[in-house]
Amino acid sequence: MTNEESIDKDAPAEDNKNSGAGKILADNVIKLGEKVLAEYDAKHEHDFDAIYKTLHAKFPNIINMDKPVLLAVGIRREMLKHLENDKDITNLILSKWIKWYFRKSKYYSIHKVGAVRYNLDGTNAGTVTKKDQAKRDKQMQ
Repeated sequence: MTNEESIDKDAPAEDNKNSGAGKILADNVIKLGEKVLAEYDAKHEHDFDAIYKTLHAKFPNIINMDKPVLLAVGIRREMLKHLENDKDITNLILSKWIKWYFRKSKYYSIHKVGAVRYNLDGTNAGTVTKKDQAKRDKQMQ
C-alpha cells in the first residue's frame, strides 16, 4: 500500500494531516521554524545592543536603558538622520529596535497621561495624551 492509498480521502483533512508521515513532517517543520526564529532573535538582539550603544553615546540623557525618558512621537525619523552613516539600519530595523528598547528599559512604567515627552536634543516635545495612553494600553494586551 502506498502513502496515497493509506490516506482516507473522505476523512476530514485534520485526520490526514495528523497521521503518520504527515505528523512527523509537520513536527519537524515546527522544530525547524522555532530554531530559525531563535537564531534570528539572537542575531538581532546583538544588533539591537549595537544600535543602543550608538544612540546612547549620542544622546545619553534621552536614550538611557537605566533611566529612560518618554520619546517624542515620530522620533524615529530623527534617529534615522543620526544613523544615516550606518546603511544596515533601515527604518524597519529601527522600528523594531524602538519596540525592543521600550520592552528592555523601564519605558512602559513611565508612560502615563500627562508625562513629558522629549526630542533627541532634550527639549520638551509635549505630553502623553489620553489617546496615546489608550493606544499603548491596547498594544500591551
